[in-house]
Amino acid sequence: MPLHPCPSRPTIQRRLFPALLVGLSVLAPCLAAPPTASAPAAAASHPDLSGFWQVNRGDWLVPQTAKLTPQAQAVEHHVAQEMAAGKVVAYASRWCNFLGVPFLMGQSPPINIVQGSEEMVILPEQTAAARHIYLDGRPHPDPSTFEPTTDGHSIGHWQGDVLVVDTTDFSANGHVDIPGGGYRTRTSHLIERFWTVDAGMTLKIEATWQDPNVFSQPHSYTDTYHKLPPGTYAYEDSCDASDAAPFANSGGTRDPHEP
Repeated sequence: MPLHPCPSRPTIQRRLFPALLVGLSVLAPCLAAPPTASAPAAAASHPDLSGFWQVNRGDWLVPQTAKLTPQAQAVEHHVAQEMAAGKVVAYASRWCNFLGVPFLMGQSPPINIVQGSEEMVILPEQTAAARHIYLDGRPHPDPSTFEPTTDGHSIGHWQGDVLVVDTTDFSANGHVDIPGGGYRTRTSHLIERFWTVDAGMTLKIEATWQDPNVFSQPHSYTDTYHKLPPGTYAYEDSCDASDAAPFANSGGTRDPHEP
């Protein structure tokens, strides 16, 4: 008699009485499938960061002032002068463009994290693309073949219970301001460390930025997220680029950090 893979026992138990199960096991013996390294099983060895997470404004601490290069200081001074003159600079949000990192991490509305064994996806409740963090061991792509994005290209690996994420290949588009000072450019390099506390109900994300054109030394800060109850869903983000009323008196038309 050919042997067949065993059906899922919990599914059968909901449908059949125990006695009938015994009878079926005698009449039709089955062969248990050998254990395999399935995606859920592989991911189970690390903390599961999946869930809907939100930053409470009361927990948000202004990062220490970044140490900037003379070039970046000049750019920041120019921006400050524009603002002091009453000019409103129209950032990417004005035109409903993708905002990207770092805005969607810590400065934006809630994020939904979906974690697998080979990839983690961060879905922001904001005008931004889904952020993909690859956990399958791949390297960063060849810069000559990869088009930079507002989220950059992210690869991650586990150091114990801490997920370390390395991101490069940023574009200079989107909302480029970095908390504490400085701004994202094509030469920016971001290292993040994700870990949970409070029995998995609080998520800490430490960000460290490096950029030879912006920072004279690495600049770090930490965001604290709180897990929202199961069944929490994202609102649909709505953006109308044709609505110029809020920007009628704008003296700027683009992000001054961009070339």
